[in-house]
Amino acid sequence: MAAVSTIALLLLLCSCSGVASTDPACDAHVATGRNFAVSLNYTLTNKDDLRWKHNGMEIFHQRQTVMVNGNRDSIYENGSLKLTRVKKSNAGNYTPEVYDENGRHKPYLKKTVLCVIDAVSRAGLRKKCLGSNVTFTCVSAQSNKDATIEWIQNGKVVKGENRSTLVRLAEDVKEDSFQCKISNPVSSSTSEAVTQDCVRPSLFGLDFWIMVSILAGGGGLVLLLIITVIVCCIRNSRKKRARVKDEEELRLGWSQNQQQQQLQKQQYHQQRQQQHHRHQHGNSPSHHQHHHCHQQLPAGNTGPRPQRKKQPRNPQRSEGQPQPLPQRPAQNPRQANNEEHPPPLPQPRKTISRAPKV
Repeated sequence: MAAVSTIALLLLLCSCSGVASTDPACDAHVATGRNFAVSLNYTLTNKDDLRWKHNGMEIFHQRQTVMVNGNRDSIYENGSLKLTRVKKSNAGNYTPEVYDENGRHKPYLKKTVLCVIDAVSRAGLRKKCLGSNVTFTCVSAQSNKDATIEWIQNGKVVKGENRSTLVRLAEDVKEDSFQCKISNPVSSSTSEAVTQDCVRPSLFGLDFWIMVSILAGGGGLVLLLIITVIVCCIRNSRKKRARVKDEEELRLGWSQNQQQQQLQKQQYHQQRQQQHHRHQHGNSPSHHQHHHCHQQLPAGNTGPRPQRKKQPRNPQRSEGQPQPLPQRPAQNPRQANNEEHPPPLPQPRKTISRAPKV
């Protein structure tokens, strides 16, 4: 049992050493899809024999000017190995070998360990408010296994912070900007600057934007009330003007009717007075003439009476005669009515009691 356990331990150590050897430290890094040149670090002549091996397998051999293995475009003029559009399979150990014309090996040529990795993807930054703290998280579209993270606050690198998250007190960094930078040996990407809004300005002890919304809502309500009051006042004013106009029209119509009635009464009384005056002036001349005719008849004349000539009611007056006086203006209907009233009836005489004689 002891021998079996010892063998198992040896096998485990061997496997661990094998895994460590497959992941050696890299002498050079190249991003996937880019070109790379593996340096020879030796001055090559036309009489030298050049060989390149990748992970112990020969991939290029040139004997002086004769190509034995590979393509002439695979190396530069100085003997460095040319790699185009590098893939992950191109990673590994690259070993050069040089022999002179006598077949002697040139020692001390440097071996190169090449690592091929992907370029980092674009960096992004997210923020989240947790109580009084704010948490920043650096993210990217793809996982960056060999990448490192740096935090930048207000344009300066924050030392000692290389994790994907950064926690700060919101009150202390309410006006600061933050960025994160993801980098690896072949590329890097920096996110856009972000500021936190966990601590908002307050007004009267409340959140500023809440107060702004409340004041805006209250102002809108006040404006609506003012507009409503103005509309009601305008409508009431219009109704009042219409009512006053209707009253004026009614009053004007009533006054016109009263004036027409008054005018009709005045015209009626004027006509009555004119008829009365005409009646008086028409009877007095005829009576005088008739009386004059009776005076001119001789005494004892029993013959027929001479006929009277009809005289016009309004004989033309000579120029020497005085003009008649102007007629009196029409009396007030009330006065005319008072004149037309019959006189009061006589009242019986009151008997006065006499004192008895002594």
